[in-house]
Amino acid sequence: MPQDSPVPDAVADHWTELLDDARATAAEYRDRGWDVLLVHTADATVVEEGLDVLVPDNEYDELMALAAQTDFDNSRVFATAAGGVRFLLIVVEATEAKQAVAVPAYFAVAEEPTLREQGTTAGLLTTQLRALGSESQVTFTHDDPSIFFSE
Repeated sequence: MPQDSPVPDAVADHWTELLDDARATAAEYRDRGWDVLLVHTADATVVEEGLDVLVPDNEYDELMALAAQTDFDNSRVFATAAGGVRFLLIVVEATEAKQAVAVPAYFAVAEEPTLREQGTTAGLLTTQLRALGSESQVTFTHDDPSIFFSE
């Protein structure tokens, strides 16, 4: 596993599998005529509203432009857990525009009760994407928090 992997060495193989799944999922969307932006996660953190995900500057710029002109109306989350880490592939969709953003992410399973409670209390969770050092962010709202916890 490359040294720049955001996950601990003990679960690096699972992260590699998730990235392979993310590429395959993006290809499936493209085969159905969708445009897909697959972002490369540098870090993910559980925050009060949901997940805060750090992405590369160049992808963030593309994401900001896309989010400014596109109405994302659906979310899908593919989840699994291994080695004390919950791995997620979050896909937000703009069904009318046939545009999707795929975000591989993760968090410690120990943080799941907190995240679940936040989602239950608020009735939603968010995925906030930002570039390092950026004060702005792109936020996707997920109206069904339970999609983050099913396997």
